Amino acid sequence: MKRLPVVLMTVMSVSVSCGADKSDSGSSDGAADGGSDGGDDAGGSGDDAGGSGDDAGGESGGESGGESGGDSGGDEGTDCSDSTYADLVLCTSWMRNDTETAAIIATDGSDNLVDVQSVSVTSADGSDYISITSGGVPSYTISFTAEMIAALEARPNASTDFAGAGPTVSVGDTVDFGADIGFNSTGCTRGETDEGAGFWPPGPECPEFIDRTIVLPVEASEATEDCYTPAGLSGVMVNGVSIFNWTDGAHYNNEGVWYNIAQKFEAYDFSVCGGHAAQGEYHHHNVAPCLGIQLDDDGSEHSPIYGWAPDGVPLHGPYVSNGSLAESCWQTRDYSATSESGCGETGARTCLLVDNTDLSQGTVSAGSSGPTTSETVTSQSGNTFTAESGFYFQDYYFDATCVDGDLTRMDIHNGHSHDDHGYHYHMTTGFPFTYGPTFYGKLHENAAIECQSDPYMSMGGGGPPSL
Repeated sequence: MKRLPVVLMTVMSVSVSCGADKSDSGSSDGAADGGSDGGDDAGGSGDDAGGSGDDAGGESGGESGGESGGDSGGDEGTDCSDSTYADLVLCTSWMRNDTETAAIIATDGSDNLVDVQSVSVTSADGSDYISITSGGVPSYTISFTAEMIAALEARPNASTDFAGAGPTVSVGDTVDFGADIGFNSTGCTRGETDEGAGFWPPGPECPEFIDRTIVLPVEASEATEDCYTPAGLSGVMVNGVSIFNWTDGAHYNNEGVWYNIAQKFEAYDFSVCGGHAAQGEYHHHNVAPCLGIQLDDDGSEHSPIYGWAPDGVPLHGPYVSNGSLAESCWQTRDYSATSESGCGETGARTCLLVDNTDLSQGTVSAGSSGPTTSETVTSQSGNTFTAESGFYFQDYYFDATCVDGDLTRMDIHNGHSHDDHGYHYHMTTGFPFTYGPTFYGKLHENAAIECQSDPYMSMGGGGPPSL
């Protein structure tokens, strides 16, 4: 397989309440995050592109398939719960609602329903798909703990992040998603009313209802070509919220070589529920604590499904079993002078890996240097960080020896197969955080995204130079 040449946020403890089913019937460039996600003024990410359609192992199809039959047999347009696929987890895993509206989100005169509005069967080219329609806004209700208040007060720019002296909530307070908790929401303003302002840290925009439909294959199948997760939309949570991949679309000094890891540069741009909006689209890049509590994922057993990738493979939460977290086998490069993955000078980002799945292939000049690992970089929202290894995509490589049959260790796509779960992805605290850099499964022609042959296609930078 051809490899591209080189060239957590801290999850806070959140208490959330929700109903399982609310329906009556049951200076940076780039920008997938629209420039409003915290990117890096100089920022970017970029290890060798990595990923592949193989090495995934396990059974294809994840938990979507089961005994699907492959043909809806007249189910076209039918609500999934009344169809041939009524018992499939792809049909039953969604948080459906057709009555509850958002408490505090700017409205445009429409119903503005939270979570997922419809799950139905559709067909194309002889295959069946499940169609999911949602406004993209969750039904989170947040109860603040002492740990959460302490984290808010400990923000490095707390004196300017809040409109007043600090957060306006106290331990035990319960607020709706979007309620004012005291933030100076510089990116979220809406005229006189500013619905949603005060909930979002400086930088991110106000979320909006997006009224989107996503189609997923009833049966996932293993990919025969490498398709990279794009910047921006790369999947959907079970509550209809968008999943974005590992980047904010920005790259260091706008040079298209070192690409930002959003989870690093935007660490202080996420709300208390671990998400934010870009161009109005609320999304999660990584572990979503409020959703985890809605799903009763307390770590006592294998995590439930949190979302779905466009290849039809489910994304589970962070736990593989009781108390055991899923671990990514994507490792950060050692930039010490004598390291196999370094550049000959301690801390220097002057070289790229020839193959980010095989360190023995060596390195090549980056063409454009990144910041040293001790250098300070500044995000678009004004937060500063030490650019240690892991802040850029080019800082990562896949270590195949890490997997070694260990159930907690994920493969090159950040997934695995075991027991009755079939092949599935897991959320991890390390890169790629959800799934990727490439998808395990095949992307169909009607998928929400197109197959991308490299990880940079959707970011405008062109990627690192070829050998």
